[in-house]
Amino acid sequence: MVFISEKGRDMASREVRRQREKIKSERIDEVEKKRNKQPVMWIFSVILLVIIIVTFVGVPTVSKMGYGSSSRLIFGTYAGKPIEYYPGNYFAQQRESIAEKMKDSITEENYQWQLYQLWRQAYENTVIHTALIDIAEESDVYITSERVDTAIAKYGPYTQNGEFDESSYLAASNTEKVSTRTLFEGNLYHEQVVQDLLFSLKTSSAEKQFVIGMASPERSFKYISFPFSTFPDLEYTAFGAENARLFTRMKLSRITIRTGEKDAKAIFAQISADPSIFEESARSHSQDGFAEKGGEMGVREYRELQEDFENTADLDSVFALKRGEVAGPFETSFGFTIYRCDEEASAPDFTDPDVISSVKSYMNRYERGRIEDYLTGVASGFIASIGGNSESFAVKAASAGYSVVETPYFPINYGNQFFFKSVQGTDSSNEIEGAADSETILTALFSLAPGAVSEPLLVDDAVIVAVLRDERATPAEELTTLELYYQYIIQQFHEEFLTGQILKSDLFKDNFMEIFAKAFLNSQGD
Repeated sequence: MVFISEKGRDMASREVRRQREKIKSERIDEVEKKRNKQPVMWIFSVILLVIIIVTFVGVPTVSKMGYGSSSRLIFGTYAGKPIEYYPGNYFAQQRESIAEKMKDSITEENYQWQLYQLWRQAYENTVIHTALIDIAEESDVYITSERVDTAIAKYGPYTQNGEFDESSYLAASNTEKVSTRTLFEGNLYHEQVVQDLLFSLKTSSAEKQFVIGMASPERSFKYISFPFSTFPDLEYTAFGAENARLFTRMKLSRITIRTGEKDAKAIFAQISADPSIFEESARSHSQDGFAEKGGEMGVREYRELQEDFENTADLDSVFALKRGEVAGPFETSFGFTIYRCDEEASAPDFTDPDVISSVKSYMNRYERGRIEDYLTGVASGFIASIGGNSESFAVKAASAGYSVVETPYFPINYGNQFFFKSVQGTDSSNEIEGAADSETILTALFSLAPGAVSEPLLVDDAVIVAVLRDERATPAEELTTLELYYQYIIQQFHEEFLTGQILKSDLFKDNFMEIFAKAFLNSQGD
C-alpha cells in the first residue's frame, strides 16, 4: 500500500509532457516508414523492443557498484537508514509493481526516460515508507506479532486459492520467512501511521466553505506565447562570437587517478619519460569511463570541462597544449587528472550547425536571462503595437503570425491542487500551465480588467501576453461534488504535504542520480 499521490509521483518535466502527444501522433507514420523501407531492420527493432520490455519489467542486471552484490544498491538514506534495493525487499516490490503498470507504454525512444521514472518513483515510495516506519518508532506505535501473522496468512506468499497453505510455509527457507515478516511488519507500521496522521483528521464546516469558495470564480484567457525556441540563431551566433573561448574545441585523452596526488605524479612522470605508454597507463590505472579506450575522450569543448577544474588556469594550460603533449596532474572535482592533446585546439565555426547547437545548449542552461530579456522585448513590442487594447489582440496576433490560444476555465489554483481545475492551456499549447507555480503570474492574470492586456509574463520556457476572455461562477454541480468529497480531498492534501515534507527533510540524504547513472546509463564520462 503506497501513500503517495499521482501528482507527487509525476517526475516528467513540462517539456517532456509537451512532447508526449507529438510523439504519439508521429509514431504510427514512423513505424510504417521503417517497415516499408527497411523490413529487416524493422523486424530487428521489434525484437529489440520485446527484449527491452522483458528487461524493463523483470529484475535488471546491474553492473557491479562496489557494494558486495550486483543486485544490491544503496541510493540514499533516511534518518541514517539505507534506502536500498535488493531482490524481494519493499523497493524491489515497488519497482516490479510500477514496471508492470508502465510496460504497455514503453517505446525505443523513451525507454531510458521511463527507466529513470520507474526507479525514481519506486525509490521515492521507499523513502516515504522508511520515513513512516521511523515516525512509528519515534511515536512508540506497536504492531503485535499476532497482527503480523494474520496479515501474512491472508496476503502473504504462502496462500493457495486465497487460503493459507501450511505446506508452502514449511517449504520456505528461514531467510525467506524472516524477509517476508520484515516486509509485512513494515507495511503494517506504514499503514498505521498513515491512519493515525491522515484518516483521523477533523474538519469544520467553516473550513469546508472557505475551501469551496476558493474554487470560484473561474477565468478563461486568450494568450500568445514567445517560446525560448524562437530565440533567433543570429542571437546565438552573436553570443558565441562574444564568448568564443567557451566553444573552442580540442581532441583529448585523459587519465583519472582517485587514489591521491602522489600516485598521479608518479604516473605522470612515467608518461613524461615515455609518452607512448599513455594508452597502456590509462587502461591500467585510470578510474573513469574512458579507461577502456586508452583514455580517449574525443572532441571536447572548453565549456564542457569548466566545472571539472578547481583552477581555470589549469584548464587554460590544457587547451594550450600542442599535439602529443601531456599536462597534469590537475586537481579536479573527481580526482587528479592527466591530459594529452590528440588534436590541437580549434576556434569555433559559427556557421557549423553543431557549434550553434552547442551554443544553444549553453545559453539555455547558463544564460537564460539573455533569452528572457530578448523575448520580453519582442512581447513588449507586440503590446505597444496594439496600444494595450485587447480589442485588436487577435487581429494583430494573426497578422504577426502568432497563434492565439484560448484556455479552458480555471480558478486561482496555486500549485495546481488536484481538487480544483488545473491551470492549463490546450493539448497543443500549454505554456500557461507554468503559471500555477507562480503567485505573481496568477495574481497578474486574475487582476486583469476586461479589455486590458497583461505585461509580458515569464512562464517556464516562454514569455506570454494574455487578455481576459471571460469570467464565470463555478458551476453549482462542481461545487456540490467538491463538498461531497471534501473529507477525502483534505486527506489527499495532507498526504501530499506529508510526503513533500519527507522528501525535503534534512533527514533524507539523496544520492539517487549518481547511483542510477553508474548502474544504468553507461555514460562515457564521470
